[in-house]
Amino acid sequence: MGGDIFRRTALIFSEAPGEERVKHSLFLVILILLTANNLFSQTSITTRMDWSSGLFQISASRLLTNPSTPDSHPKALKILEQELWPLVEIEMASLTWNSNGSIATLIEQQPRYRMSLEQLVVALHREWSRLSTDRKSIQAEYSINLNTDIMDAFPQTVKMKSAEKPTGW
Repeated sequence: MGGDIFRRTALIFSEAPGEERVKHSLFLVILILLTANNLFSQTSITTRMDWSSGLFQISASRLLTNPSTPDSHPKALKILEQELWPLVEIEMASLTWNSNGSIATLIEQQPRYRMSLEQLVVALHREWSRLSTDRKSIQAEYSINLNTDIMDAFPQTVKMKSAEKPTGW
């Protein structure tokens, strides 16, 4: 099955014109890097987006390297947060921004908004953190209200305008 995926990918690349081949190559490199990051990262996350309230929540956990020391929790929390930000950035970038696509699409079209995404990630509020009951991992919950914070970070993308011809009934 894995070989079949590689054959299909090679077919896509061989049939793509020059510019498309570059885009496909860039996509493949990003995909490999993201996969490698997840393979070697000890931090795992799950995200939830409540569109009715605008609350974006992240649950994160990380295995402890030395669970028996008294300062395991603060050290592990610091490491977890260092590994967490890039993962959360990817999750936030995948959120739909407008009818043209996701936040990632907006950043691709206008790179100056990358800093806005980074600022949103840093603005996450840690709700709680704790050691697991078996004391082998640290767990934490983070949240941000995107209804308020995202409007300041990214532009309103579509301005409503009146119809050129009156629309009657």
